[in-house]
Amino acid sequence: MFSVAEKQKIAEEIEKLLLSFNHPEMPKAKPNFKLHIDGAESWSWADIEPNWKYGENNPPGVNPWNEVAREKLNNLQTESQITVLDQLEPSLIIRTDEKEAMRFEPNGDIYIRGELVENNKEVLKRFKVLLNV
Repeated sequence: MFSVAEKQKIAEEIEKLLLSFNHPEMPKAKPNFKLHIDGAESWSWADIEPNWKYGENNPPGVNPWNEVAREKLNNLQTESQITVLDQLEPSLIIRTDEKEAMRFEPNGDIYIRGELVENNKEVLKRFKVLLNV
């Protein structure tokens, strides 16, 4: 669900928060915690542990999908303005810089830059969930 960098940021903030309580039963440094986060879908979740648990010989696990998805979203947001032009039937159209980037048809057809790439109603359904459409 989250990229490694996002998990590290969350872990850093949790550690700061825990230490800020200065609770007598807490260690003065390196609190140990495990945070499990369930996403909106059953396949979406994240486990977050302190950053100090990882090192050169013990790197954090990487989900390539999360890394690529986050990188692509960041690039789209910084390189061009994303606009969802049509959230109604018959199509869901996403444009970048006034050009059609993606189009999802109600029958499951998926177009990228005007070219049909797949027909998959499940992808359409999940994309609509992602956009809260």
